[in-house]
Amino acid sequence: MALVEVDSKHWDIIDEQGRHLHDDASPAQGVQLPRTWRVFGPVPAEMTDVKVTSGVSGTTVAKPKVLPDIEQLAETPDQLTIDGKSYTGVDVGVVDNFLNLDAALNGHDNTEGYQAYAFARFSVSEETEVILGAGADWWMQLWLDGQPVYDTLATGNGSYMTTAHNHAVRYRLGKGSHTLAALVISGSLGTWGLHTDILTPRQESYAKVDPDQWSFLTDPDEIYPQRTGSELHKAFRTDLVLTDETLECEYQLDCDNGQVGIIFAAQDSDHYYWAYIPHWGQLWRARAFYAAIAIADGTGFLRHLELKLMPNVPAQLNLWRTLRVERRGHHIQMWVNGVKGPSAIDDTYGPGRIGVSTFNSCTIRNLKVDGKSGSTPAWPQKQTRKRNFKEHFTNHVPYSFHMPGPLVKLSNGQTLMFTNLCTGVGSLYLAKPADWHRHMFVTEDAGRAWSPYGEPLCHKDDMHLGWVFELTPGTLRACHYYAPQNDTQSRHLFPKEGFYYRDSTDAGLSWSPTWTPAPMDDPHGHLAGTTRAVTIYGSTILHDGTLVATLQRNANQAHAIENVGQGTWPVRNIIQPYCTRSEDRGLSWSPPVPMDDAAMRHGDPPDGPIADFTETPMAQLPNGRLIAITRPSVSPFMWQTHSDDGGKSWSQCCYAPFSSAGSPQMVATQSGYLALIARCTGVGMHISTDGGVNWSHGALLDTPGYFNGVMAEVEPDVVIFAYPVVETIPGHLRTMRVRVTPDGPVPAD
Repeated sequence: MALVEVDSKHWDIIDEQGRHLHDDASPAQGVQLPRTWRVFGPVPAEMTDVKVTSGVSGTTVAKPKVLPDIEQLAETPDQLTIDGKSYTGVDVGVVDNFLNLDAALNGHDNTEGYQAYAFARFSVSEETEVILGAGADWWMQLWLDGQPVYDTLATGNGSYMTTAHNHAVRYRLGKGSHTLAALVISGSLGTWGLHTDILTPRQESYAKVDPDQWSFLTDPDEIYPQRTGSELHKAFRTDLVLTDETLECEYQLDCDNGQVGIIFAAQDSDHYYWAYIPHWGQLWRARAFYAAIAIADGTGFLRHLELKLMPNVPAQLNLWRTLRVERRGHHIQMWVNGVKGPSAIDDTYGPGRIGVSTFNSCTIRNLKVDGKSGSTPAWPQKQTRKRNFKEHFTNHVPYSFHMPGPLVKLSNGQTLMFTNLCTGVGSLYLAKPADWHRHMFVTEDAGRAWSPYGEPLCHKDDMHLGWVFELTPGTLRACHYYAPQNDTQSRHLFPKEGFYYRDSTDAGLSWSPTWTPAPMDDPHGHLAGTTRAVTIYGSTILHDGTLVATLQRNANQAHAIENVGQGTWPVRNIIQPYCTRSEDRGLSWSPPVPMDDAAMRHGDPPDGPIADFTETPMAQLPNGRLIAITRPSVSPFMWQTHSDDGGKSWSQCCYAPFSSAGSPQMVATQSGYLALIARCTGVGMHISTDGGVNWSHGALLDTPGYFNGVMAEVEPDVVIFAYPVVETIPGHLRTMRVRVTPDGPVPAD
C-alpha cells in the first residue's frame, strides 16, 4: 500500500509504490541535434556478450567485448577501428528524431548483439545546460566529447515504445562544437535504431517514469501505472465517494496483451465494478476489439456482467482511445471511442470510490470524474491483493520459464504433471530444444500441494509425450502424431508421418525406448497435401473408452499475400479440422471425418471448408454429446461444434459469444457443467450449464496474458489448472483450484 497526493487528490496504490512527478527548472533552449549522423557497422553479434539476469523484470545485460579507443569517440571519424578491424562511415539522415539502423545497415535478422556506432556534430553559441534524451532498441551507450554520459547496457531500453524521452540526462556544454557518439546494440524484436533529441522539462519528466511504480503527471494530466510484475495493478481515489457517476478518460496500450479500465463504486480493494478493455495478441489479426463490465465480489476473481465484441473500434496498438462509463441507479453503460458497448444492470454496490486498474504497459490521461456525492464506510487501511493462485517450483533457480505439460489423473487418486523447464534465455520465443528439460511433479491432495516425482528427463528424445492417459492402474500410454514438416529434429524417432504410441508400466517414471506406429487409413484423402498436421490437442476419452483426436489440414497461403503479417486479412493459413477415433486405446485409428458439416442444405454430404481451427479442446457431457470448441486463427470469436455419435459425424460449426486463445482447455464436470479456460481477458474462464447451448460472459481469474496451460477435474465440479507466467524472469508456474458453479467460478479453498 502507498498513498500518493496529486493536487489534492489522494490515491491508494495497492501493494505497490507511486509518486507525483513535477517538472524541474527549465534550462536554456535553442540547441538542436543535427539531421545527419555518421554510422559505422554492423559489428558482428559475436562481439557482444548478452546474458539474462534473474530480476523480477527479466532484464538482459549486454556487454561489448571490445570498445573503440576513447580518442575515436571524441570526434567524428571517417574510419572507426574496433578490435583491429576498420569500419567506414556512412552518412544517414534522421526522420522524426529516429536513426534507422536496420535501413542503414541492411537489417539485423532479429538477432541480439549487433553493434552500430553513430556520431553527430553540433555547436552551441554560449555555455548552456541541455537535457539530452534518447531511446534505443535495445541497448545503448552515449558519449559527449569522448566522456561517457549515459548507458542502458545493464537494463535495455526498458520500454518497447522507443522514443527520445525514454531516457534523459542533463549536461552542461561549453561554447563551441561538440560530438555526440552512440553505441546501439540490437535486440531480438523491433526495429534496430536510435531516437535522440534535446528535451524540454516536460519531456524530461516522461523519462523519469519508472516501470516499477505508478507515476502521476499533472500537466498534462497523465497516469502511468506500474508496468512490471505479473498481477493486476490497482489505484483508488480515497478522497471521493460518488454515485450516479460519469467517468471518462483516454488510454493507450503499448503491448499486445493486457487490461486497462476504470474502477467505480469501490467499497474496498476487492469489492467494486470495473469497466475495462481486455487485449491479447489473438485479436490483432482478427481485427477484433472487446470491452467488458466486471464485478469484483471479494473472491479475487472478476466476473463479467457483460463482455461484448465492439464494432468500429480499431485494434491497433499505440492509438489513443476514449473510454467512458455512466452509472445511473443500477444501470451501467460503457462506450469506447463513442461506440456504445457493454450494458449491465446490477444493484450489488451503491456509492463508492473510483480508481484505475491495469495490467502490462499502458498510459491513461485526462481522467474526468463527475457525479453525485455519496457516503460509504471509511476506506479500509493496509489493503493487499487477494491471491487465489499458488506459485510452484520456485527453487528451480537455473530455469527461466516453467511450462506445464500433460496433466494426468490416476486411479489411485494421484495427479501427475509433466512439466517442461526452460533455462538460459531472456525470451520464451528464443528458446531452443536444448534449453528445455522435462520434470515431473505429483499431487496427492487434488492440487493443493505438489512435490517432485521421479528423476528429470533431460534427453531431448524424452520430450515427446503428446497426449498421456492411464491405460490400466499404474500403466500410462502416450499418443503422438508425428508430422515431419512440423518437427524436423525428431526424424530419427519416427520413420514416417502418422500416429505413434509408447507406454510406461511404472506410472510415468520410465517409458518404452521406442515409439510404435499406430496405423490410420485416409481413404478420402482428407490430409492430402498437408503441409503441417497438428493433433492430439484437446482430445478426449469417451465414456466407453474410445479415444477421440483432432487432426488439422494446414495449407500456408502466405506466398500469395504481399506484406503478409499478423493483421493480414484474409487468413494466411487454411486450417481444416478432422476427427479420428481409436477403439483399441491408441493402437489404430479410424479414417478422419470433417468436424464441420458445412453443407448449405442439411443432409447433403458434409465437408470441412472452415479455415479457422487451430487448437480444439473436446469434452463429453453425461448425456453422451461430445462438444468441441476451437481457438480461431483469425475470427473474432471461437468456433463450436458437437457430435452425438462419438465423433463419427459433426454438426455445422457455429460461433461462440467470445474469443479465446493460448491453448484453451475444456472439461465437462460431474454435474455436466462445461468449463473453458484460456487466454482471453487474461487467464479467463467461461462456463456453460446447458451443454454448450449458452455460455456465461466469463470471468478474469488471473492477469498473465499467455496461458498455454493444462486443466483436469480432480473433485466433483472442482478443476485444477496450471499455467506459466512469462511476463517475469524467472517465470514460475502457477496453479489454481476452482469450483465450477452455475453462478460462475469461485475459489475451491
